[in-house]
Amino acid sequence: MALISAKQIVQIPLNSYFNNKGFGLVPGEANFDQLNNSYPAHNLPDGGGYTSTKTNISYAFPGYQNATQSDNMVMAGQEIEVPSASYFSLHMLVASESAGASGNMTLEYADGSSVLTEVRTNPYSSFLSILKGEVVMPNYFTTNSTNWNTSHIFEYIGAVDPSKSLASITLPDTSNDTSRIHLFSLSLLQQTGIQVQFLRPTQKHDADRVQTVEVVVNNAGPDWISGSGVEVAISAPGIETIDPGHVKRLRPGDQKKVNVGVIGCGNVTATVHLSGSLNATYTIKGVKFGLEEYTSELSSLSTHESPEWFNDAKYGIFIRKYYIDQSNNHKLIICRLGALLRPGLGQFHTSWDLRWMVLVVWTSSECW
Repeated sequence: MALISAKQIVQIPLNSYFNNKGFGLVPGEANFDQLNNSYPAHNLPDGGGYTSTKTNISYAFPGYQNATQSDNMVMAGQEIEVPSASYFSLHMLVASESAGASGNMTLEYADGSSVLTEVRTNPYSSFLSILKGEVVMPNYFTTNSTNWNTSHIFEYIGAVDPSKSLASITLPDTSNDTSRIHLFSLSLLQQTGIQVQFLRPTQKHDADRVQTVEVVVNNAGPDWISGSGVEVAISAPGIETIDPGHVKRLRPGDQKKVNVGVIGCGNVTATVHLSGSLNATYTIKGVKFGLEEYTSELSSLSTHESPEWFNDAKYGIFIRKYYIDQSNNHKLIICRLGALLRPGLGQFHTSWDLRWMVLVVWTSSECW
């Protein structure tokens, strides 16, 4: 069997809903946010279509239209009708403005039932961010210049009940929010049974340089993966699985991203093997395996990813502050900044003159 095919992906046309112009050829041409900042059109993927590098989902991507035509929509409570059918998941290309933003959208099913689900995304740009979005551009436009912090479009993935027929999607109303959510593209994935959606070799590796390959397994039902579970391995010319992945349980409607450790390199046709309580194979053409040396180019740096131990870790922040009070008596205060982790732990003394501070960040799964 092959991975998901183009026939399984339903691209929803959004042009009639577009109400914002986010892509410009020069500063000041577009007004993505309320400060009239915009994306640089010459760094965008070609208009007409885009396929995600992380999910293998294809989108009807608007791209640059012309100097006046809208190319995305601010989420403002619009109801989007979709072909009534069973879907496994909902995929969107989105971005917010000045800060991360979220809102509840409503999935309406043909049987009259509905469910609220959260859509959440990050801002299109933030200081010194290199790798965040699905689409990454080296800069963005202000009203009259170029800002050389990267800009991003993110991929949102939401669950849909595959046992029902989806009829429509009502978006949250963010039109009056400080950081509005913008939608560029929307696709729905149809699937039955258990299937491998995607395989992605990463640039993550262990101390022995065993490369981590992500394998996404979907279960649209009606059967579970249970009992002894399923082992996930990869074979290809010149590629050997060193550390197979495992799926212990997977109920209908769920998805699991499994890490498989391999060695070898090459651009080859790969086969994913599922064995155990379920036995199946999936073939993927043109998969590029191998670890690469990093360079100073954005295209290279943007492939860097946090290692698994970092993603699984909890973290804390210590802040050391040196103050001089009004009587010039030195006072050293060491406090634990817990405002983000445990509200109320951090305390600041505004009557003192802050001279300097040093932040020390540590990661440990044993911290709390």
